[in-house]
Amino acid sequence: MRARKGVVLASGGFARDPERLKRIDPRFGDVMATSGAGHTGDGHRWAEALGAGMRARPPVTGRGRGASVAT
Repeated sequence: MRARKGVVLASGGFARDPERLKRIDPRFGDVMATSGAGHTGDGHRWAEALGAGMRARPPVTGRGRGASVAT
């Protein structure tokens, strides 16, 4: 991976950050996270607080309570 005039920040996930998930797609509001307990999005919040811009990744696929919420 190469970053020109930028920084690549590798951090844990944010599957246990329901507010961020809702901002990505409101359908993710009821998603039950199966990731590790530490995937709370701390690294993302810290980077944003320091002025980092977050670039969207390809859509994620998850499973909500009883229904698929793939985008």
